Amino acid sequence: MSRTISYSEMLKGKNAYLVFIPLFIASVITGIFIVKYMTGELKPLVSQLSTTGSIIAFFTQLMAIATMLLWSISDVRRIKDWKDKSFYSSAVTLVIFVAFILLGLAEYPKLQAGKTFDLFYLYTAGYLSTSRSFNMWIAFAVMMVRYMRVNTIEAAAYFVVLWMYLFRELTMLPGLWPPFASIGTWVETALGAPAWRTLVIVAAVGAVLVAYRTLLMRERGIMEEEA
Repeated sequence: MSRTISYSEMLKGKNAYLVFIPLFIASVITGIFIVKYMTGELKPLVSQLSTTGSIIAFFTQLMAIATMLLWSISDVRRIKDWKDKSFYSSAVTLVIFVAFILLGLAEYPKLQAGKTFDLFYLYTAGYLSTSRSFNMWIAFAVMMVRYMRVNTIEAAAYFVVLWMYLFRELTMLPGLWPPFASIGTWVETALGAPAWRTLVIVAAVGAVLVAYRTLLMRERGIMEEEA
């Protein structure tokens, strides 16, 4: 019976390269981007790295799609019970995939830029994506009300500021009382923007420290599997 290799074991012996080489490459690339951002130098190298990264990401996406389709085909062929939910989800995935390919080829060479493809995509994937985002905000609000304990000054301030911002996003409320829009804008620009810049600075400093520790071979990695 095969045994899963732990993270600590990966750092030892012949398995160490599985951790240190990706971290080393990521650290060097991160350092190059930071130098370009801070000094304006290395623009050709950064441009080439960005292009290469886009190509790699594209092929990674293709591999993910191919893997998803193979899993769906395997589920459809393997599952004999039609009451199994996995059968229907895999079958629907395959049908939609084939349908959109045929729809794109119908307006060749426009493909996904064709009017018919764009129309069907807008009223299916586009609306589903919008619904998902809307449901996410509802779930976020419900979880905040259920689990957030306003028992500190910081929590109370966060709760108040969040609702001030949400009042602007609910389009009906600014229509009933226009100052809601100005209040939400003030929260976003005067409070949100400085907080976001602070988070970016902290993340940048952390990335530099991780890169430095990786170059010294002292970084244990981000994906720690053992508590």
